[in-house]
Amino acid sequence: MTPWKLTVGLAVSAAGAALLAPRLLPWSSLGAVAPDPLPVAAPPEVGGVITPDRTGSVNLAARLDHGAVPRGVPTERYLVVEVAGPDHAPGGARSPVDLAVVLDASGSMSDERKIDYARKGAAFLLSELGPSDGFALVTFSNRAHVLLPMGPVGDQTLARRAIQQVVEGGGTNLGDGIEAAIREIRRASPSDVRRVVLLSDGQANVGETDPGALARLAAGLASEGVTVSTIGLGVEYNEDLLARISDLGGGSYDFVDTPNELQAALGDELARSASLVARGATVEVNLPEGVELLEVIGWPATTSRNGYSVYVGDVYAAARRRIVARVRVTGTGDEIAVAQASTRYDDLASGGSAVARTEARSRVTADLREVAASAVPDVGFVASRAAGNWYAEKSVVAQRAGRKEDARQMVQQAREVLITASKAYQRPELDADLQRFDNNNAILESAPLASPAASRAVKSTQEDARDLYK
Repeated sequence: MTPWKLTVGLAVSAAGAALLAPRLLPWSSLGAVAPDPLPVAAPPEVGGVITPDRTGSVNLAARLDHGAVPRGVPTERYLVVEVAGPDHAPGGARSPVDLAVVLDASGSMSDERKIDYARKGAAFLLSELGPSDGFALVTFSNRAHVLLPMGPVGDQTLARRAIQQVVEGGGTNLGDGIEAAIREIRRASPSDVRRVVLLSDGQANVGETDPGALARLAAGLASEGVTVSTIGLGVEYNEDLLARISDLGGGSYDFVDTPNELQAALGDELARSASLVARGATVEVNLPEGVELLEVIGWPATTSRNGYSVYVGDVYAAARRRIVARVRVTGTGDEIAVAQASTRYDDLASGGSAVARTEARSRVTADLREVAASAVPDVGFVASRAAGNWYAEKSVVAQRAGRKEDARQMVQQAREVLITASKAYQRPELDADLQRFDNNNAILESAPLASPAASRAVKSTQEDARDLYK
């Protein structure tokens, strides 16, 4: 079938010891291989994390990429905070799901029969829902149309007929489509799993077009316990906008390059809905004196004088989400509390709010050999891979925007991080990441920026990166 045309490096310390240190500055869908968990908490006397405490289903862990830091010498380190669901969703039976599908029906959807595949995708979602679930269908072009108001799935005959009658034409009033979905999803029971899935192949060009305003609509839904996920079809859509909507909406973002990938992406979305254990999760990280935040990798973070917070959104059974940050640690005494982390969320098992807390600690030593020997390879691998792929994403964004010097620097950083980490950790995933990035970067350097090949390279790099730094 024809496709749709759609630094962190390892630094050497001032004293000459080879310390794994960031010098610059997937969790992924259930259909992908789950990332390795962070190492089991080490006892406080050898550094690492303190045994976490929690009141609900979610586990929280925090680790530094080294169990020890040098005394009195400011050292850049990676801090990884991991939010993890239990191995299995509690209670057996899943909660009812209320799903509002927002479908782009603008004129460009006629290209390469994308509207046909979108209709099949909506029908697939409907077929996977049960009688206790709810479903709504909203389309948008010059304005939004509610083809199926939110209601029980029941007999699907009329719903399937409505889906097949979707026709394309006109502009892309994405904002009107989201607002119509908001009205429909608010009809659903707050106790159910409520989700909005947006499918679009274009850029907002009618009605509200400001990316910030459109993303705030998703953030407003998230504050009501509704998850917003986005799927970009083809190569003409605004990937930055759809990614930001999913970030603030607490959901997932997928780039669909071929028609066959659409059903897989929608299947992943349903699988996530069925395995939901917590929603509205926000992680707060407090950094004590002696620890300075330099950068949060990938996630949109709210920073403060004492740390940062990140809205994580939904947490699923047997899945993990990671927040990687680069920090500067100045060790004093014999041990330092590197970070206190907590996450608050709505726990589906108990039906109420819950919290999990943990603390990361590190030994302080004047022996640089001890610092080097305290490296935690699994944490360093996770962090370096996240950072390298984030630089890769930043490089293609800069390239697309015509910022050639910024792009060149980001390319250099991405390659340096991935190459150095590959030598340090001997993990084939890092070599594969580098090869994929080099291939996409070669396309961007040789093809016109407005070409389908360049657009595909940008979107592919961004999607891969997001899977790996989250």
